[in-house]
Amino acid sequence: MLNSRILLENCHLPGEIRSLIRELITQHNIRMYHENLNNQTPEDVWLGRGTEILEMREEIKQKIRVMRKNVHRKA
Repeated sequence: MLNSRILLENCHLPGEIRSLIRELITQHNIRMYHENLNNQTPEDVWLGRGTEILEMREEIKQKIRVMRKNVHRKA
C-alpha cells in the first residue's frame, strides 16, 4: 500500500518524499481502522476510547435490528 501511494505522488525533492512517507506512516499507525483492533483506530484504543466506541456500535446495531423487525412485520 505504501509503495503504490508513493508512486502515485509527484515528489520533486527528497524532502517531499520524506514528508510524504512520514504522513503515510502516521496515517496508517494512528488514523486507519485496523481489523485486529475491532475496526478501530490505534489512536482510539491508545486513548481508551475503544470500549466506548464498541458500546456505541452495539447500540446502533440493536436499533437497526429493531427497525428491520418492524419493517418486516409491516410487510
